[in-house]
Order: sequence, then structure tokens, then C-alpha cells
Amino acid sequence: MIEFRNVSRRFGKIRALDSVNLIVNNGEIMGLAGINGAGKSTAIKIATGVISPDSGDVLIDGMSIVSQRRNAIQSVAWIPEYPVLENLDNPRIVFSEFGSMFGYNGEQIKERSELTLNKVGLSEQYRDRFSSFSNGMKKRFLIGLALFQDPGTYLFDESFSGLDPLGIRLLKDILLNLRERGKSVILSSHILSEIEETADRVAILHHGTILDVTSIREITNTNNVIIKCMDNSEMVINILKKIGNVHHRNDIYRIKVTDDTIRNASDFMEYLSGKELKIESMNYGGDTLEEYFLRKIGA
Repeated sequence: MIEFRNVSRRFGKIRALDSVNLIVNNGEIMGLAGINGAGKSTAIKIATGVISPDSGDVLIDGMSIVSQRRNAIQSVAWIPEYPVLENLDNPRIVFSEFGSMFGYNGEQIKERSELTLNKVGLSEQYRDRFSSFSNGMKKRFLIGLALFQDPGTYLFDESFSGLDPLGIRLLKDILLNLRERGKSVILSSHILSEIEETADRVAILHHGTILDVTSIREITNTNNVIIKCMDNSEMVINILKKIGNVHHRNDIYRIKVTDDTIRNASDFMEYLSGKELKIESMNYGGDTLEEYFLRKIGA
């Protein structure tokens, strides 16, 4: 489990994080969504001990990244956005050095490295120099290195970026397997559709502040309706609130339907028949994460 407790960080006059609180449970994938400069990478770097918070703390399986850094970082794997591997020669050498840090013998290192390279589709590149790797292959290797470590917590920073379709499919399978194995995962991505397909919950980070944390299922719930209606707002709300929870902005009404008798768009329109509302448009179904995200940040 990973827990951010009132984490704040500034870079000069720039507020990167402001009192961030967030809990990611074991067996859960938490999507971290935000525009460039929202603070996603800063939060991840603090959680890995790469940089320190100005205030607050991050607990990795109960261990403080501030006061117990050496122990805490052994329980977390970080897959950075930009892999830098050219000076590390080849996978065999990196696995050998990395495995020695964790007390593995030569046979264990060889077995674990072959297994993880196979999982990320690089089984033929065991002795190839990193200078011959594409950016996507480098990112796959870093994912494999994290699997080799096998900690309780994984932090993926823009890991879908730069991957080809096969690499994206491999990463999705890896993420779901980590969840099944009870790992806690943070998945930061600009590609909101990938978060929507993979994560259990999403935290929306904007200008260093968590605006919202909610489940993907809640966002994409099919019993949501969006209508545009030009009638008197008080009258419209009084009609709609009888069948669910209503959120209103200008002429747009969002209804989370709680009435069990309304199961689809036809049922909804039947309910409205005879009520003389001037509906200009209607969308019956859940939001996409992109729609939800843009609405939350006011875009």
C-alpha cells in the first residue's frame, strides 16, 4: 500500500504539489491524471525517494519515505517516463548488478532475468547493447527490471508513451497481473483512455492539488444521462430529481439515475413524455474519462 500524507513541494516560486493526500490499496491500480505541469511526476519522484517533500510524507507499506528511506525504496519500483540506459551496456550486466543488490546468486539472477525479459518481449535481447534499443524497447526493459525486483508497489510514469501496439497490450496485461497478485500500482498517463481501460480508480491532479478521486466504474456508469434543455432550471430540476441526482450548469443537466424502473434511453424518454420539456439534445450513458477529466479541471 502507498499513502501520501499532506505532501507539498515547491520549485522556487512554482507550487508543484500542495497538501496531497492519496491512498492506493493493495490489489488496486490508481490512475493519476493531469495536464503537463500538474505535479504527476513530482509526486512519483517523491514516492521513490528521488526528491524530498518540503512537508508531509509518503508511506510505502507503512514505511516512511522521509525517515525510513533506505527500507521504503526497496518496496517500490519506478518506471520513469524517459529511460536512460546507454551507459549501462546490456540487460545481462544490469540484471547481474541489480540482482546482487537483492542478494540473488548467479543462477537466480539468470532465471529471474530470463523470465522477466520474456514477459516484456525482449527474450532475444539479453546480451544486446542498449545503444541498439529503440525507445519503446528501453521502456519495456525498465518494466522488466521492475518485475525482476518484484516489490509491493509499482509506479508507472507515462509508461504507455512510446510503446507500439504490442507493447501497450503487454503493459496492460502486466498491470492486470500485478493487481491480481495484490500489488499497489500508480499509473500516470496522458493517455486517459488507457487509464480508463486499466485502472480501478483515478485521481485528478491539477496545479498540484487533488481535485477528485473516484472509481472508473462510477464515471462510466451507464445510468447517467446528459440533456440540454432551455426551460426554467427550477422546473427542470424538480422533474429530474424525482428519478436521480441532478447536477446543473447553464442549460446542461447531468442526471445519475437511481430509479430502478429506468434502465435505458427509452425508459427515460417515456418518463419525460407529457412533461413538455424542450430538450435539444440527450446522451444516455456514462462519461468517458476524458469528458469527466476536462469537466473537473474546468476546460
